[in-house]
Amino acid sequence: MKKIARFFSKLLTFLVTSLFILILGILILNKLIMPLVVGSKRVVKVPNVTYLNRDEAQKLLKKQGLRLVEASQEFDDLVPEDFILQQEPSPGTEVKKGRGIKVTVSKGSEKVLVPELRGFSIRQAEIILHRSHLMVGNINWKTSNQIPPEVIIKSDPPAKTPVLRESLVDLIVSSGLESETVIVPSFLGKNLEEAKVLAQTSGLVVGKFRYRADESVLPETVIEQSLKTGERVPRGARIDLVVSKVE
Repeated sequence: MKKIARFFSKLLTFLVTSLFILILGILILNKLIMPLVVGSKRVVKVPNVTYLNRDEAQKLLKKQGLRLVEASQEFDDLVPEDFILQQEPSPGTEVKKGRGIKVTVSKGSEKVLVPELRGFSIRQAEIILHRSHLMVGNINWKTSNQIPPEVIIKSDPPAKTPVLRESLVDLIVSSGLESETVIVPSFLGKNLEEAKVLAQTSGLVVGKFRYRADESVLPETVIEQSLKTGERVPRGARIDLVVSKVE
């Protein structure tokens, strides 16, 4: 009887131990091994979408089972509008499928509106343009019966036109009535043909022009003028020019 009792006792211990090991194995399989196996199929590496346009980036992320999330937009002089500047997480990071990838999208170069310059002097226009991150370009003179001399008639591009920062804005300035005096513009750096046109539009007449050897500029370039820039002279006054030539 004792032998039978010991046998059943060992059998019961074996069964209990086996059952415990089986349950423990199932728990380990469900809690540790299976999540790793299943999870490994749901983890992907984040692709690099910087410097791609928005549509290309979205397609690439979608292909990996990820979503594009536009977090912000910034102006950038180098990266075109609608291209990706930054991303988070960074390329190569392992994430679960379905995750949103935050991106910063370029708004391109910042644009500003050309300010209203009509009625201001050239000096005032320079200050106004500087405050708007713009610069004075060419200054052209035009007779006017309404606008006083040395006052701006209009700008090119016109006021309220969106342009890139640091752009040049040309000024059309009144030289007064046609019968009055005119202001001498700068002829320096212009070729001979441009100088002739400038003289005509400024109410001046090109008189004599002589050549002087000067290899620092292109041939046929005005390097000296007889009337001082900004000087007020009678309309139709003669201006003599010195033009460069090659030895």
